Amino acid sequence: MQNRCLKFLFLIFFAGSVASQPVRFSLDDCLDYAMSEGLVRKQMILSQKSAKVDLRQSQLERLPSLSGSVGENLNHSRGERRTVGGSASVNAGMTLFQGGAIGQQIRQDELLVGEAETRTRQYDNTLAIDVMASYFAILGYEELMKYQGSLIATSQEQVRDAGERFRAGAMLESDYLMLQAQLEQNKNSAAQIFFKTLIVCNISFS
Repeated sequence: MQNRCLKFLFLIFFAGSVASQPVRFSLDDCLDYAMSEGLVRKQMILSQKSAKVDLRQSQLERLPSLSGSVGENLNHSRGERRTVGGSASVNAGMTLFQGGAIGQQIRQDELLVGEAETRTRQYDNTLAIDVMASYFAILGYEELMKYQGSLIATSQEQVRDAGERFRAGAMLESDYLMLQAQLEQNKNSAAQIFFKTLIVCNISFS
């Protein structure tokens, strides 16, 4: 889950920057995405709900049971009147012998519910910390990428101007090559920042 969220953040800040109208997401948006789309968290929520269902079932087993029945019969013999009879019964009962075992099961299920809720809270806290740390780290790398982009644009303009001057014989070849080397160095620096961001986001192209 954490890797998926970090990849999502990466797409927000870098891949989305190439769009004509990039969509910006706030930290709250990223946290909401992580909490709602995480497979591990969904499994934890399901486990928590399952534990609550088990607890409810144990509690119902301790409640009194009620049953009833209704019967009717018809008797007739030669020379006698017909007689109609009926019967009805209602039975109520409560489990007494297993009462201690049921109470113990309820307490055990209550503990399981509490443990499931605690695990979910702990996971949420850890996930929130990871998302916030990655969010601000990527913000920093985004600023570095913008800075490197401006350096590259300036170097490209200098190389174009220097190329015209070199071809016109107004610049030494060594100076022209130095500007070209500076442009390549700026590009390499930008690439290093880009791949450092991939490492932070734990993204691989393999």
